[in-house]
Amino acid sequence: METKAYFNNINGLRFLAALCIVVHHVEQIKHTYGLQNFWGSDVVEMLKHVGVVCFFVLSGFLFGYKILEKEQLTPKEFLLHRFRKFYPLYFVLVVTSLFVFPKVSLFQIPKFDYSILQNPLLPISYIAFLPNVALAAFVVVPFLAHTWFLGVLEQTYVVIILAIQRFKIKKVFITILLLYLIVRVLLKCFHSVIPTFFDQFIHQFNIDCVVIGGLFALVWNKEKFQKILCNNVLFIFSSAMILSLLIFGVKVPFVLYEILALLFGVVIYNFAKRKKLNIGFENRVFNLLGKISFEIFLFHPIAIVLGIKLVTTFQIPLCSVYLFGFCFTVLFAWIMNRLCGFLYSE
Repeated sequence: METKAYFNNINGLRFLAALCIVVHHVEQIKHTYGLQNFWGSDVVEMLKHVGVVCFFVLSGFLFGYKILEKEQLTPKEFLLHRFRKFYPLYFVLVVTSLFVFPKVSLFQIPKFDYSILQNPLLPISYIAFLPNVALAAFVVVPFLAHTWFLGVLEQTYVVIILAIQRFKIKKVFITILLLYLIVRVLLKCFHSVIPTFFDQFIHQFNIDCVVIGGLFALVWNKEKFQKILCNNVLFIFSSAMILSLLIFGVKVPFVLYEILALLFGVVIYNFAKRKKLNIGFENRVFNLLGKISFEIFLFHPIAIVLGIKLVTTFQIPLCSVYLFGFCFTVLFAWIMNRLCGFLYSE
């Protein structure tokens, strides 16, 4: 979600989060095609967690900042903004993935049972922008499974923006965070009797990460918190912890996402608050890739499959999947971004 204020390094961080998810899915899709891969390794698994949490916290931070600046507070204005900016591309992906790609041999995924797509509830779930519900209730659908993230994010926004019409934003954030953690604890305690669908739905519904990002935005003008958070030692420690968890593939039981969310909250707050903080994320390339990160996230599975097809057809070294997959991803993302910019330009 964009904001009128410009925060240094944020576009670079947004791109790196997208890159983590792309690399994770390259290994997953290589595994699906029976190619040599690192799918299942701790590092590849952690790439997904780091990328997803970073996106959630960053989205929550920018959303909280908008609320703090009194921007787009009404549900109608907010939903219209989201529809205009993000939904069209999402629906293009849904329609092509459900109704076009299954009939094109180039995009048919090995061992996937396409008869599942005949269940009318599955396309309805995706078209109604409930991809997280579809993933929990049905199966992993090629080119669409990753959109569960967007469903969670949009549903979280709607819950929050409706709640703040009646209650103060600080109380809303804290209440949501506590309620979510309580539900998680109850699910852990009574896992054996909880329906699988509900368990998976809550496990994916990481509203707490979005709220944690929002809480960092709410202390934006609090001098006391600024002195604590804008600290070189804390910033370096948080960055080092994220890298350590990623590099060593450390899995913290139950609270991994919450720990990552707090660490990313500190990093993002420092990026936003300290304009002179220069760690190399602020450059033309990262700014461009960060601006099209939504399109990168949305269309990268298609690009990866094309890269794999190219590599296997012409017997190019397997490592080239990353090169072709990344180039195709950026190309598709840039074209889609420019197309939307052209269609919506006034």
